[in-house]
Amino acid sequence: LYKYILFIFIFLNLSYNLFWSIKYHPHQYVYFNLISKHYANKNFDLDWWGISHKSSLEYILRDSEQDEIKVFTEGFSSLQNTYLFLDEKSKKKISLVFDLNEADYIIDSKMKRIRVNNNLNKLSDFNLLYELKIDGQSVNGIYKKIGG
Repeated sequence: LYKYILFIFIFLNLSYNLFWSIKYHPHQYVYFNLISKHYANKNFDLDWWGISHKSSLEYILRDSEQDEIKVFTEGFSSLQNTYLFLDEKSKKKISLVFDLNEADYIIDSKMKRIRVNNNLNKLSDFNLLYELKIDGQSVNGIYKKIGG
């Protein structure tokens, strides 16, 4: 009897993990199991490496009709490596800037322990355009300059 109960438990757990990974692909790397999820989401950064930056840049490219789009990132994960994964047409449109005031868009990594905090939600010349949420947790946000 115990073997069957254990088998059912393992099957249900693996099924849940598979379903979750498919549902949140390509951002399945932010997974925490059911037992530790609540604690982990409050105490750990979800996108340490900035992997979600690629989908954020793709979102910005779809949103903007500008020939040159200046993008800044909040946090310590760099956009420079993500930029390399873009196609040549997209690379010509995206310009990475290192000064918040020059940016048309800001990607906020939602890092709880970032070294720099520009209090993006309090900036008067930027509005939150999009927020990537995985399993109810904010992974990153995109801010757009007002009038940009």
